[in-house]
Amino acid sequence: MVGDPQGEFAPDAPPALRASEVPFRLLVEAVVDYAIFMVDPDARIVSWNAGARRIKGYEAEEVLGRPLALFYTPEDIEAGEPQRLLDQARRQGHVTAEGWRVRKDGSRFWATATISALRNDDGKLIGYAKITRDRSETKAYEDELARSNADLEVFAGVISHDLREPLQLITAFTELLDERLAAAETDTRRLVERIGRAARRMRDMLDGVRAWSRVGGPSTRGMDDVDLAELTADVVDTLGQALTERGIEVALGALPTVRGDAPQIGQVMQNLIANAAKFGASRVEVSAERENGDWVISVADDGPGIPPEKGEEIFGMFTRLDRESGAGGSGIGLAVAARVVGRHGGRIWVEGRPGGGSVFRFSLPPEPAG
Repeated sequence: MVGDPQGEFAPDAPPALRASEVPFRLLVEAVVDYAIFMVDPDARIVSWNAGARRIKGYEAEEVLGRPLALFYTPEDIEAGEPQRLLDQARRQGHVTAEGWRVRKDGSRFWATATISALRNDDGKLIGYAKITRDRSETKAYEDELARSNADLEVFAGVISHDLREPLQLITAFTELLDERLAAAETDTRRLVERIGRAARRMRDMLDGVRAWSRVGGPSTRGMDDVDLAELTADVVDTLGQALTERGIEVALGALPTVRGDAPQIGQVMQNLIANAAKFGASRVEVSAERENGDWVISVADDGPGIPPEKGEEIFGMFTRLDRESGAGGSGIGLAVAARVVGRHGGRIWVEGRPGGGSVFRFSLPPEPAG
């Protein structure tokens, strides 16, 4: 029966494909949220299920025997996208892709689809199976999230810029007062110094907010191969003077190549190494190991360590464990690191180190989220 949720085969479908009719029917019997159908080696549609009818809007008799390109946008057809995906599935066994597809009424929907090559016992290609899901709602949410992140970055930039001007004036006048009060009583100079420190602290916080806002959601930037060894060496080089002045040694172990956003991962490494240097470490060790399929990157130091009860708190915005230490900073570096790692589908945590010190660890999945 046309529209049978168990699937329809074209009368002239290749025998090798029709031989799979029973398992195919069992597979799709209860599936209405996915379009599941097959095409022959010439990219003609030879089967149809209820999910395909619901998502794409065609009855079986309207599509059987027609080309797979029927569901693609004119731009994709012109670019040869349908055949390119089939060729990739033929070479690799299967391929997953997402993009805009077209319904019978001409409306577009965002689809995620997997195409698998089907071969007989002799290895001969007999067709392809395609499973498509309508992800329009998810796409709309992701687009809105990206817009919100962009708006947040603009807002943070405007706030940072507008508040910097009065802060610069406060800092300049404080320095001028400090010069004029060179011979003044100690209490007056101490007050002027405190004003200056407060102004610089607010400037650092504004810079931190802007940095945090620039770490967007999962769809804001693409992922590339990132050589962690090279990236971390560049970070150490960038921090070179600050590390040298404090007499800090950084030891780099064997580090892998991962998939990610290189500038943002570099920011994580810089924040963790600089954080260790800021709070009294004399040696920092960076290493990596596999754990349940993920890469776990460790940044260990021999500093004063972090109380166990503060292990989660330190990744919050504007959190500083020792506000009176004079170590400086905005208290946002670890919050930025946590947001970057989360964007990549990983997690970040801190552990105590035997003999003193801390080990910051963060995981990066083999394929990051997004």
